[in-house]
Amino acid sequence: MKSCFALVFLLSTLFSMAQDQPKSLLVLKPTLNAGNIAIKRDGGNPSSPDSRIGYGIGLQYMQFFGERVYFALGGEFNSRGYKGARVVYLDAPVSMNIMLGKHKIFGFGAGAYAGMALSGKYKSNDGWTKFKFGETATDNRSRMDYGYLVNLIYQSPGLFFATLSLMSGLKDITPADKQQDLYWMKLRTSQLSIVIPLNTILGK
Repeated sequence: MKSCFALVFLLSTLFSMAQDQPKSLLVLKPTLNAGNIAIKRDGGNPSSPDSRIGYGIGLQYMQFFGERVYFALGGEFNSRGYKGARVVYLDAPVSMNIMLGKHKIFGFGAGAYAGMALSGKYKSNDGWTKFKFGETATDNRSRMDYGYLVNLIYQSPGLFFATLSLMSGLKDITPADKQQDLYWMKLRTSQLSIVIPLNTILGK
């Protein structure tokens, strides 16, 4: 935990050296993910297994409109872990964001994401077993996911951004031919990310 705070402090110090607001920026986006899944069976209340920490890495393009508003589009690999399962997704989030107040330190945003499962495993009585992705009764889950997201943002006086994203799936990831079991599953993720500029300022 101390090393995480030290990293945040170091990056904040480095990025605070930036004097000019860019028009656009390409950044590396490392993340920590707390995955969860909502499960509902036979009309009962949804239940959720314990979440586990996962990791992610991706690229994000940020287009600024003045000093307060920016558009973000990215592609990233994220592991989502929860009790008895580990799955890796390729996610494509998109959002519009606005910074508030005189000093533009805090902000919020909203948008959507689409995800495609690349690999995964679940724990059975025989140990860890690979997921089967598809739409038949013998598959464990659908491969595609999509939903909405909301962002809570912190920005230092420079170009250091830390973002907490709450991503909630809208799609039922239960395979279509398996839904006679009368249950659905939807993914939910809390994601903490920072951004590390990769390029020189674009469109200046």
